Amino acid sequence: MGFLVRSVHIFVALTAVLIAPAVSAMQGVTPLRVDAPIELDGRADEPFWSEAPALEGFEVFEPKTGLAPRFGSRGKIVYDREAITIYVEVDVGESDLFLPMATRDSTPSADRVMVWLDTQGLGRRAYAFSVTASGVLFDGLRQAGAPYRDGYDSSWDSLFDAAVHRGEERWSVEMRIPFMSLRFDPAQKRWGLHVFASSWKHQQEMSWVSIDRDVQNRVGQAAGLRLPEDREPGRDLELLPSVTLSWFESRED
Repeated sequence: MGFLVRSVHIFVALTAVLIAPAVSAMQGVTPLRVDAPIELDGRADEPFWSEAPALEGFEVFEPKTGLAPRFGSRGKIVYDREAITIYVEVDVGESDLFLPMATRDSTPSADRVMVWLDTQGLGRRAYAFSVTASGVLFDGLRQAGAPYRDGYDSSWDSLFDAAVHRGEERWSVEMRIPFMSLRFDPAQKRWGLHVFASSWKHQQEMSWVSIDRDVQNRVGQAAGLRLPEDREPGRDLELLPSVTLSWFESRED
């Protein structure tokens, strides 16, 4: 009997480590609805940005939590009928940025901002969108429990756009993610949201949401993103155009 009791206690402890709530009840944001056009220039200088809710309180989670941040990050979020637009600024000047050349959908070790959207709010899967300080775009799928650095399915491709502005004291990015690029239930009012910012020089990565490194599922630690129902998801249709060429040559003796 004593052996059985000890076994149950061990199982409960492991369960507590591996399971995280699908959407954090402690942190969340409701983006501002805007009807004015948004110019993607990385500056967020339209008047409505001053009324947008702020994404503040970024904390270090790489290389480990509890460290004093060596740079600051903050953001804002708005949406319109067609897309979500997220603005993030990072207090790293242009002279301190690491800007390697890379192709789209690559994940270089560079200064970058990344967003995860869990449109089901279940903490199982998220759409990942990343922009480096040199403007390299990446999108992919993030599964719960996958390794943080390379746990992405980059075979998934979508349509999103972004613009970067680099200054002497900080760089910033505007990232526009169309609803039509995502799959979701229009009646789902609460998504999961993660926002990350990294600096190569400072060797730190910041998270807007507090990360518990003892919980393997980081998708499940997302904050709540509250949205109205006037959204239309994309369709499960993918077109893969291809071209086949042939060439023949004949020659007489």
